[in-house]
Amino acid sequence: MLNRKLSGLLKEQVISKVLFLCLVFFVTFAVIYVVDRVQLNYLNRYDREIENQQARSELGKAIMHRLLMVELGIARMIDTTDLRKVEVLNRDIHHSFSKLEDILSVLQGGGTFKNTFPANFYDRDEVDELISFHREKEAGYVLEVIDLNPKIYELEVATEGIYSVLRKLLGGDESPTLKKVHDALNFRVMQIEALILRARESSSKIFHETQTEIKRLSSLKEQATAGMNNFRLGVIVVSIPLCLFIFFRIIFNIRSILDDRETKARNLEEAKSAIEIILDSIPVGMVIVNENREVIKANSEALRLFGAESEEKVLGNRCDKVFCFSSEHNCPFSHNLGASYENEVKIKTAAGKDITVLKNAAYITLSGERLVLEAFMDISQRSEMERRLKDQQDYTNAVLQGVQAGVVVIAADTHTIADMNETAARLIGVNREEALGTVCHKYICPAEVGKCPVTDLGQDVDHAVRRLSNGKSILKSVVPFKRGEEAYLLESFVDITDRVSAEEQLKDAMETVDAASKAKSEFLSRMGLKLSTPLNTIVDFSDALLRDDDLTGKMRSDVDNIASAGHHLKEIISEVLDFSMVESERSPIDTEEDEQPEQVESGAPVPTILCIDDDPENINEMRKISSNWNGFTLVIRETVEKGLRAVSLLRPDIVLISDNLAGDIFEQVVDEVRAQGVDKWKPFVVLLGDGSVKGADSKLILPVTINGVQQIVTECKRA
Repeated sequence: MLNRKLSGLLKEQVISKVLFLCLVFFVTFAVIYVVDRVQLNYLNRYDREIENQQARSELGKAIMHRLLMVELGIARMIDTTDLRKVEVLNRDIHHSFSKLEDILSVLQGGGTFKNTFPANFYDRDEVDELISFHREKEAGYVLEVIDLNPKIYELEVATEGIYSVLRKLLGGDESPTLKKVHDALNFRVMQIEALILRARESSSKIFHETQTEIKRLSSLKEQATAGMNNFRLGVIVVSIPLCLFIFFRIIFNIRSILDDRETKARNLEEAKSAIEIILDSIPVGMVIVNENREVIKANSEALRLFGAESEEKVLGNRCDKVFCFSSEHNCPFSHNLGASYENEVKIKTAAGKDITVLKNAAYITLSGERLVLEAFMDISQRSEMERRLKDQQDYTNAVLQGVQAGVVVIAADTHTIADMNETAARLIGVNREEALGTVCHKYICPAEVGKCPVTDLGQDVDHAVRRLSNGKSILKSVVPFKRGEEAYLLESFVDITDRVSAEEQLKDAMETVDAASKAKSEFLSRMGLKLSTPLNTIVDFSDALLRDDDLTGKMRSDVDNIASAGHHLKEIISEVLDFSMVESERSPIDTEEDEQPEQVESGAPVPTILCIDDDPENINEMRKISSNWNGFTLVIRETVEKGLRAVSLLRPDIVLISDNLAGDIFEQVVDEVRAQGVDKWKPFVVLLGDGSVKGADSKLILPVTINGVQQIVTECKRA
């Protein structure tokens, strides 16, 4: 007891001095911290104001950029005679005016403006820049906004006037020349140039004012930083010597106290050493607990028993943190303890493990303090084995009954049901207790008595579809296993009756839809062929009339309308037939000529040739060759766009591309044709003309002859 009081007194003296030293350091660092925070707040305020002015400068730049976009859009608008291009440029100009209104709104009330720039890299078409500007609500109206608003409004009105004039000029029957357009818009263009110049002057003023303000704020920030740094340096110069003096003074006093404490503690350690040797030599767990239920000693056997890493991990902890009893009345401190206390109890270790021990406890007195000496012997191995066996049985039963699939355990030699869960009984439609002990074929697979796939036929049953005796369809799996010397089958199955029924209904519906689709495709194909014959006659006759120089005036205009309408209708019929051909997976149809002789009688497939050309002589020659020789199927398209679309739809074997029609983009067209190739289909590309091959697989020299076509077909088959 005396030693404990002396130790407490020494601790109290040392702690008080350490606390005083910590207080001095805390006050010093608190002053420095406050100075730093004040400086940081000042600098942050200046930084926010500078960033805000920079944002205002960026808004001014954005105004100048949008004015430039308006100016460029107007210049491009008055330099074109294409009304569609004028419409597109007018929308872009209105977009720029909308962005200008957003900028002025942010300048007036604050907020964020998203500035968008066009881009062309990676997969991006544009890049966004966010400009955030803060403005106090009580700051009133902005002078630059007052100055710019009417100018931008006048500029927008003048632009709308140019757009209206262009619509009238370009919307008539005759397209005006650029000179006429420039003459009509000369005054308005001069007006717009003046307005844009005035608006630029105002936006340049914004940029100039912000740069001046940024310089002023930067100067103030530097002055504030210098002042704060000088003040902080003064605090540090005064505080450090004071803290060092107090530190060394307290260290000297603590050293004197510790020397005195070391002398008194040496005697106590000798007594403790003797007790520790005795406790560690006993093969029983021994723990000493004080009146506050704190562990003050534990031998090595107790540490092993409680699963503690070392004695330091448990010393000073309450006993209920190291081990606790299954009930409060087992604790020695809960009632008057006699000379000894012995009982078989359950305790929980610090690791959370429950063990059963034979426990003995008795009061002892050490250095005038009343303590409890507790001894433990582990007898939990037998109880643990019994508990694990029961837990395993409960777990197996919970899994069997909780699974949503039907589960049945069958004896392999007798095929009798040893166990089943409630889900299996519900699916089979029987009472579980009645089914136990009966032959499994009575309920699960009555059609296979004596032919069990696993025990009789030696098969593996995994996800097999079967029917129960009640007619339900199930998806079944069987796994053999052993329990001891007995062999069993674990059968699991789920009800798929609804899914099987749904699949049958879906199959019937798909057959109905397929029949309707084939009928529609056949109708479109027949109607297209019926219309193509008279339509080709009309188109050929109108084209012939247009080649007659004696046809003039209104008659030539009418015939030209007939020819244009006929060609347009031919395109529609061609697309309809292509669509019907794709849906019905039939051979390609040449809608430009009223399909062509049949294929060769030997039954071998003939190649399909897609001819992309607008020369009437070449087209007529190809049609004559196709009529006289049935060695290929001909499809004609008179524009590159239609030809590329036919390549993707029809997948022809040979693609003839006219050098005169494709011109400078011939190589690009060849690349696009070859890009359509998939799987085993690759188009054979042929240049139709007298030029160089330019990346094609072969060349068909003009004029077109049957020998030339036959040679191309031969080369395609070899490739």
